[in-house]
Amino acid sequence: MKNIHHIQSASELDTIIQHSTQPVVVDYWAPWCGPCKALNPILESAADELGDEAIIAKVNIDEHPQLARKNDVGSIPTLFYFNKGRIRHRSTGITDRSGIVTRVRSYATASEPQAV
Repeated sequence: MKNIHHIQSASELDTIIQHSTQPVVVDYWAPWCGPCKALNPILESAADELGDEAIIAKVNIDEHPQLARKNDVGSIPTLFYFNKGRIRHRSTGITDRSGIVTRVRSYATASEPQAV
Protein backbone atom coordinates (compact mmCIF):
# COMPACT_ATOMS: atom_id res chain seq x y z
CA MET A 1 0.00 0.00 0.00
CA LYS A 2 1.45 3.30 -1.02
CA ASN A 3 0.21 5.29 1.98
CA ILE A 4 1.68 3.01 4.68
CA HIS A 5 5.33 3.85 5.26
CA HIS A 6 7.66 1.70 7.32
CA ILE A 7 9.94 4.30 8.85
CA GLN A 8 13.68 3.69 8.41
CA SER A 9 15.06 6.78 10.18
CA ALA A 10 14.17 9.71 12.41
CA SER A 11 14.77 12.11 9.54
CA GLU A 12 12.33 10.19 7.32
CA LEU A 13 9.62 10.44 9.98
CA ASP A 14 10.27 14.15 10.53
CA THR A 15 10.10 14.81 6.79
CA ILE A 16 6.78 13.00 6.44
CA ILE A 17 5.24 14.81 9.41
CA GLN A 18 6.53 18.28 8.52
CA HIS A 19 6.02 18.21 4.75
CA SER A 20 2.90 16.12 4.23
CA THR A 21 -0.13 17.95 2.88
CA GLN A 22 -2.29 15.13 4.28
CA PRO A 23 -2.82 14.18 7.91
CA VAL A 24 -0.26 11.65 9.18
CA VAL A 25 -0.98 8.78 11.57
CA VAL A 26 2.13 7.32 13.22
CA ASP A 27 1.86 3.83 14.71
CA TYR A 28 4.51 2.94 17.31
CA TRP A 29 4.61 -0.86 17.47
CA ALA A 30 6.83 -3.93 17.93
CA PRO A 31 6.68 -7.37 16.29
CA TRP A 32 6.35 -9.17 19.65
CA CYS A 33 3.33 -7.06 20.73
CA GLY A 34 0.00 -8.91 20.50
CA PRO A 35 -2.20 -5.78 20.48
CA CYS A 36 0.08 -4.29 17.80
CA LYS A 37 -0.52 -7.37 15.64
CA ALA A 38 -4.27 -6.98 16.19
CA LEU A 39 -4.13 -3.28 15.24
CA ASN A 40 -2.22 -3.88 11.99
CA PRO A 41 -5.17 -5.11 9.86
CA ILE A 42 -7.28 -2.27 11.29
CA LEU A 43 -4.66 0.25 10.15
CA GLU A 44 -4.46 -1.42 6.73
CA SER A 45 -8.24 -1.21 6.39
CA ALA A 46 -8.21 2.46 7.44
CA ALA A 47 -5.41 3.15 4.94
CA ASP A 48 -7.44 1.49 2.18
CA GLU A 49 -10.50 3.57 3.03
CA LEU A 50 -8.57 6.82 3.37
CA GLY A 51 -6.49 6.33 0.22
CA ASP A 52 -4.69 9.60 -0.55
CA GLU A 53 -6.45 11.44 2.27
CA ALA A 54 -3.77 10.44 4.82
CA ILE A 55 -0.38 8.85 5.32
CA ILE A 56 0.11 6.08 7.83
CA ALA A 57 3.65 5.62 9.15
CA LYS A 58 4.77 2.65 11.21
CA VAL A 59 7.68 2.92 13.66
CA ASN A 60 9.09 -0.36 14.98
CA ILE A 61 10.28 0.64 18.46
CA ASP A 62 12.78 -2.25 18.56
CA GLU A 63 14.52 -0.79 15.48
CA HIS A 64 14.06 2.86 16.50
CA PRO A 65 13.97 3.10 20.32
CA GLN A 66 15.19 6.71 20.15
CA LEU A 67 11.96 7.72 18.38
CA ALA A 68 9.89 6.04 21.08
CA ARG A 69 11.85 7.84 23.80
CA LYS A 70 11.73 11.19 21.98
CA ASN A 71 7.93 10.97 21.79
CA ASP A 72 7.46 9.54 25.29
CA VAL A 73 5.93 6.28 24.09
CA GLY A 74 5.57 4.11 27.18
CA SER A 75 3.01 1.59 25.92
CA ILE A 76 2.32 0.15 22.52
CA PRO A 77 0.53 0.31 20.23
CA THR A 78 0.44 4.10 20.37
CA LEU A 79 -0.98 6.19 17.55
CA PHE A 80 -0.04 9.82 16.99
CA TYR A 81 -2.18 11.94 14.70
CA PHE A 82 -0.51 14.91 13.00
CA ASN A 83 -1.99 17.57 10.77
CA LYS A 84 0.02 20.36 9.13
CA GLY A 85 3.11 19.27 11.07
CA ARG A 86 1.49 19.49 14.49
CA ILE A 87 0.33 16.79 16.90
CA ARG A 88 -3.44 16.69 17.09
CA HIS A 89 -4.17 13.54 19.08
CA ARG A 90 -2.50 10.55 20.74
CA SER A 91 -4.08 7.23 21.65
CA THR A 92 -2.75 4.03 23.21
CA GLY A 93 -4.19 0.58 22.61
CA ILE A 94 -6.39 -0.81 19.88
CA THR A 95 -8.57 1.66 18.01
CA ASP A 96 -11.28 0.75 15.53
CA ARG A 97 -11.08 1.62 11.83
CA SER A 98 -13.99 4.03 11.88
CA GLY A 99 -12.41 5.96 14.76
CA ILE A 100 -9.17 6.39 12.83
CA VAL A 101 -10.94 7.38 9.62
CA THR A 102 -13.32 9.81 11.36
CA ARG A 103 -10.49 11.51 13.25
CA VAL A 104 -8.33 11.90 10.14
CA ARG A 105 -11.22 13.23 8.07
CA SER A 106 -12.11 15.75 10.78
CA TYR A 107 -8.73 17.44 10.17
CA ALA A 108 -9.67 18.18 6.56
CA THR A 109 -12.53 20.36 7.79
CA ALA A 110 -10.63 22.00 10.67
CA SER A 111 -9.41 25.50 9.98
CA GLU A 112 -6.42 25.64 12.33
CA PRO A 113 -4.93 22.63 14.15
CA GLN A 114 -5.25 22.67 17.91
CA ALA A 115 -2.71 20.80 20.03
CA VAL A 116 -4.12 18.05 22.23
